[in-house]
Amino acid sequence: MKRKTSSLKVNLLKERFIHSIAILFPFLNKPSRNQLQQFTHYQDIDDQLKTNKPLSLIQFSDIELQLLYDHLWIVSGLSKKIKPELKSGLISQQFLPMNEKNLKFLIKQYTKEATKFDFYLHQKRGHENFILDTLFPEVKVIKAVDKDKLIDYAKTKKVLFVSNQFTSLETLSASLDISPIKSNMKQVQFLNTDVEKVDDDVWFDKLDKLKVEIMKHDFQLLILDSGLFNTHLALFAKSMSKQAIVIPLKVLFEA
Repeated sequence: MKRKTSSLKVNLLKERFIHSIAILFPFLNKPSRNQLQQFTHYQDIDDQLKTNKPLSLIQFSDIELQLLYDHLWIVSGLSKKIKPELKSGLISQQFLPMNEKNLKFLIKQYTKEATKFDFYLHQKRGHENFILDTLFPEVKVIKAVDKDKLIDYAKTKKVLFVSNQFTSLETLSASLDISPIKSNMKQVQFLNTDVEKVDDDVWFDKLDKLKVEIMKHDFQLLILDSGLFNTHLALFAKSMSKQAIVIPLKVLFEA
């Protein structure tokens, strides 16, 4: 155990140094050898989707990545607390609890539940490669989603869209071109998370309520817009033997 902790300390200090100079030397911020070996093609996801087996494709937001990174510093003994900047307004904007006790509990949930996800969408964000290598070395990482194939697949399924930004299919269609799925509109459902800000004391209650709302819908494929509770809801859907994909709807339906 001491050897693992010591190795983690060295790797964290090395990562911080590389990250600090990556702005001047971008080539240093590249996937490790393990990551390069694990990059997979979207076809692998497409093939698994068509088997109708439970599946989850997730991506962490910037703030989630920072939470996981801070968690590693705490585990290594190099830090005792969540970084102060994480308890700024940025957290409330990202709809995460601000109380340090709740944040630490949330991190434990991430590291416990995220081992269940099947695919991760690589985004080239700060500390992302390091976190994936350290916490999730077995995950299959993809560079991009083939949105045309995903839309074609969605046309054949009962789809539930979950979004905080859009309130209904009507507001979604008013902002984006959803004509590719109009042939399947009878099987498309929409759930708005209806949250502008979640108070710290009710954050986990809100998550539980959203899970209950999802259970009320008859769907086969869950597509989660960027934002609120995505990782948790995607993994919850998989636990229901459903398929779940986290992808910004603006990306999915962009021209």
